[in-house]
Amino acid sequence: DLVFAIGPRINAAGRIGHASEAARLLLETDEKKLEELSLAIEEKNQERRDLDKETTEEALKILRSEKNFAENKSTLVFSENWHKGVVGIVASRLIEQVYRPTIVLTKSNGLWTGSARSVRGFDVHEAIDDCATDLEQFGGHKYAAGMSLKEEKLESFKKHFEESVSKRITEEKLTPKLNVDLELQLSDLTNELYKWLKALRPFGPSNLSPQFMTRNLVDAGGTRHVGDGTHLKLEVKSKSQDPNPITINGIAFGFGEWQEKLKSGVEFDLVYALEMNEWKGRKSLQLMVKDIKLSSAHT
Repeated sequence: DLVFAIGPRINAAGRIGHASEAARLLLETDEKKLEELSLAIEEKNQERRDLDKETTEEALKILRSEKNFAENKSTLVFSENWHKGVVGIVASRLIEQVYRPTIVLTKSNGLWTGSARSVRGFDVHEAIDDCATDLEQFGGHKYAAGMSLKEEKLESFKKHFEESVSKRITEEKLTPKLNVDLELQLSDLTNELYKWLKALRPFGPSNLSPQFMTRNLVDAGGTRHVGDGTHLKLEVKSKSQDPNPITINGIAFGFGEWQEKLKSGVEFDLVYALEMNEWKGRKSLQLMVKDIKLSSAHT
């Protein structure tokens, strides 16, 4: 709850409004005022979600309409209408769709201002440093950076950033990779396993959540779209003749386009993290899907 519920709402207060709103919430002791502050921050969080989704869709549309979209090694998109508080999130979202170093810019106080995000193994700060003469200021680290520049330098910066990334990056670094810790069968996914995994927490950059793979799965009948249609609620089982096969549910964010294919009966492999879902007082194991791939028999 702290990471997935409270954290994003406190973060949204600073991105969309002012961080002092979150500080007031954490320091307040009066229950009535706490409720008022909580509702205000929840509104900010919903606004952040809407802006995130809307800006990402607009940025993807701009990106895919560019003349050299397929050949470019970097992404740089901009609009003066985007909210400064979500450009970093949007840069990360774009990398999920188009895997390459990415910068998203918007107008703020007369300058183009924005955020960069990188792909595994590539130092985006070094690439931006190559373009320093185009910038008013910049800073950051290997995987994330911020910068600002004048209007007349925008096209020059975009050109120089693409040149720098093209010079430095390799095809290997432009290929997304998933680390799989262990291949399991659905019968291996037990409450006892989850208890041991839970003991390894907290997970973070230096202690990543274990990721597993299970091959040759099929839809168990309950796979469907959820949310705005871009996500899937999965119900899967192993391909077997067992009249009572093991089935398990999962969530696959951003894999909505796979629904029709999975419902057709093809076999597929999943990479996932194991979580515990709680709904109306009932707990059940759930797959947090990281990737879907057709099984070798279908490729």
